[in-house]
Amino acid sequence: MNTKKMKLWAVSVCSLVAMIGLFFLPKIANAATDIGLEIYKVTDASLPNYENNGYDKPAALANAQAMSGAKFTIIDVTSNYYDVFYPSKATSTTNPKDIYAEYVRIIQHESNAEVMARGVQVGSETNATDVNGFTSVAQLPTTSNGKDAIYVVLETTRPPAGHQANTGSEVATTVIGAIPTIVALPMFDQAGKELSTIKVYPKNEVGALTKTIEKKDEHVQRGQKVEYTITLNLPNDLATELKTGANAGKFKFASFAVNDIPGKGLTFQSFSKITVSSGVEQSLADFEKDYDVTATATPNAPFAGDGVKKAILSIAPKSNQYQANAKWANLAGKVVQVEVICEVNDEATVDTSIANKANYKVSETNGYEVVPAEDEIESLTHKYVFQKNDSITGAALAGAKFTVSISNALVDFVKVSDGVYKVATSGATGIVTELEVANDGTLTLLGLDSDVTYTLVEVVAPTGYRLSLTPIDFSPTAHDKNQTCGTFDVATDLPKGNNQTDGYHNIYNTPDTLLPSTGGTGMKMYLTVAVIGLSSAGVFMFMKQRMKRKA
Repeated sequence: MNTKKMKLWAVSVCSLVAMIGLFFLPKIANAATDIGLEIYKVTDASLPNYENNGYDKPAALANAQAMSGAKFTIIDVTSNYYDVFYPSKATSTTNPKDIYAEYVRIIQHESNAEVMARGVQVGSETNATDVNGFTSVAQLPTTSNGKDAIYVVLETTRPPAGHQANTGSEVATTVIGAIPTIVALPMFDQAGKELSTIKVYPKNEVGALTKTIEKKDEHVQRGQKVEYTITLNLPNDLATELKTGANAGKFKFASFAVNDIPGKGLTFQSFSKITVSSGVEQSLADFEKDYDVTATATPNAPFAGDGVKKAILSIAPKSNQYQANAKWANLAGKVVQVEVICEVNDEATVDTSIANKANYKVSETNGYEVVPAEDEIESLTHKYVFQKNDSITGAALAGAKFTVSISNALVDFVKVSDGVYKVATSGATGIVTELEVANDGTLTLLGLDSDVTYTLVEVVAPTGYRLSLTPIDFSPTAHDKNQTCGTFDVATDLPKGNNQTDGYHNIYNTPDTLLPSTGGTGMKMYLTVAVIGLSSAGVFMFMKQRMKRKA
């Protein structure tokens, strides 16, 4: 069976049933004439079904937006209704109105191919709707084989999907063609005059796939778990019963699947939680119980992303046989949110976007697939560069060692090269927490999160220098200005050795040979000796004076 890709969300557009009593029984028509058909393509996702009367724009569509790019094909189903369907349903007790209503309902839930099989195409596909959503058919016969004609207006080319960027998320809008519109002739205006031009308003609902990222995860650190939320809308007719064909008695939609496509620098971990229409967030196991579905993740183990391989979460009813009270129906028209967990891995490149894409599809039982546009969201990981310097000359110093912590918890690193360290990912080997500067005094830290405040503490001073006892709080910058040392100069950099403009965050040490300005041990020794000497002299003088007095 051929699989036809369609854009997401269908909404029923009711058939033209004004003056419907004229069509309940087969009718011999008068001499054939032609009518014009004007098609106005609109969208408004919040509106319910509505009825076209053939001459007025439905009041419910007053604020509907026009949609350009749609094309339509007209199918003549006159013979199928009068010669096949009606005779098969008519009995002495059946109401002709009910027969026609059933025919309309069946066609509205059939695919384009199934509708086309019922009749004959009239002319070719229309021109695409313009910016006002308008296209037309100039001449359409009012009769077919001597009977008043019944036409089905099929949307055979759907309006293109749009893509809109929002703060903190990306939204990929998706469109599905309007359910077939039935035009049963003749049509009359309010005064009873037969219409020579009939206006129809096929309506598309615009759904959306939205992929968001936790705000704190827009900038990330290697090894960090990143949470994404994929939001999708399910069709209103998800659990509609198929009435005809080989799949009669089954649900119209057999399943839906969410696809996560991690890019380089991300490891997919799992589909974590699921929420239905802003309800309670629940585990996949609880979701399966509540809706009597099977949720299958493929693959079911972590994998490194490459921008192509997909993690797929497929959800389907445990039985596809239609049941009036099936829990599958409780998902119809609902907004579903799926939480995805990824981890930033060693492939993440500093200051380079780490992309994570998503899409999904809803599969009809007859093999057709509703496939929306793809959405993408990005994260960034950053770096920071320090340099150890002499406080007198500004010269670079080797030999210093540091630790880095977040809220007093040490951060694990892996050494890349002398003076260069990257944040360790889970399962990494060769983990270190003491980081030694390179021979040029630089300490480069990779894979940092610019939304996090880190604390740098010196634990080993360069030989011949005093240990710096002041912790340094820092956050990595979002961009690397010159691709080598970045723009890490700070206000505390001294005007020595070009430290203020060297691109590094300079950290200073004082040589041991200098007298400490705050009373070091060397100065204390001289002060102590002096005090002891003065005290001894005082005691000697006092004793001598007393001895003289006694004498």
